Amino acid sequence: MTLTRVAAAAVLMLTALTLAGCAGGAADTDALSVGGEVPDASTLPADDRFGCGITVTPALAVVGEDVVVSRGPVSPGDSCTTLAPGSTQTIELRSSHWNDAARQTAPATIAADGSFEATLTVPLDIRLGQVQVTAIPPAESDCTEAAVAAGTPDDCYFPGASFTAQFAPESLSPVQIVTTEAETPAPPLDESDSYALAGPGPDELTLVIYGSACPSRPAGFVHDAAGDTLTIVSASSTDICAQPRLPWTTVIEVPDAYRDYRSVSVDNLETTLID
Repeated sequence: MTLTRVAAAAVLMLTALTLAGCAGGAADTDALSVGGEVPDASTLPADDRFGCGITVTPALAVVGEDVVVSRGPVSPGDSCTTLAPGSTQTIELRSSHWNDAARQTAPATIAADGSFEATLTVPLDIRLGQVQVTAIPPAESDCTEAAVAAGTPDDCYFPGASFTAQFAPESLSPVQIVTTEAETPAPPLDESDSYALAGPGPDELTLVIYGSACPSRPAGFVHDAAGDTLTIVSASSTDICAQPRLPWTTVIEVPDAYRDYRSVSVDNLETTLID
């Protein structure tokens, strides 16, 4: 039975989780400091060692803008099984986080020399942080579930690369943290990710951000967002941490211009705002 695109996505997500170090839905502090600065993109890897030479440009991409997914010519014999010359691949772009459905796809035909190029737009509503791209072979390929079960993953690995999605740095202002020692409020019944509660002070907001063992804290807010929306960007330690989902509670000061907010988002995903 040929792998479906759903199965392909599952393989991709498993690989992304295995390769991720400190994963928890928060941008690294190296990628976003409290001042909203980002590193030189040339210092960040655009592909991984299993990516078959696939790269993404730029390595730091702003939501709503384009990225180019490409692979240069390869030497004879230096090719990946699924990237067969003449095949038309589906290049899929999606967040590495399990609970984000935002994605884009584009077709790309593999040239005789093994190269290809595709341009995709980073969705405006994608979760910030690591984004994965993968080359999914056509349905008639010989990469089958039976081959995976037989222990031949090299023949069925769907190669790809990753990059970081962010807001434009100039759109961010630093968050004023009141305390990181506040008691964590009880989550709402429908909680699946970050959530928020007004208070305890009159101009404060208590944010609960789920992350790994690396502390995940609010680091900036989008100062040009809609006036009734408080859009928060988080940051976490770059240390290698355990993977369990842990709640990190932070009380922040709400900026003057946003004190009539009606909704809150963290890392570009709307959070549950507890009444």
